[in-house]
Amino acid sequence: MENINYALCARRMLWATTGFHVRASENDELTYPIALNVPNAATYSGLSRTRLYELIQNGELESFMVGGRRLILREKVDRFIEQAAGRSR
Repeated sequence: MENINYALCARRMLWATTGFHVRASENDELTYPIALNVPNAATYSGLSRTRLYELIQNGELESFMVGGRRLILREKVDRFIEQAAGRSR
């Protein structure tokens, strides 16, 4: 039986469909960049780019600029999603 590296397959599929690069740690867990641009944050979170820009505009989601790129800390996206899940219960 063939030994399939599912983490590698998942990374390749994610890159092929979105252009979103992830890395594998030594134990083959997917790791994401510490900061995401808005399109990658949309892919990561499942929210639309428009919705992310609305959240940033309303001050509900923190972001910052580096050069001409707007970035969002992955930790802030995670926290927002967890808070949203808690509000919807």
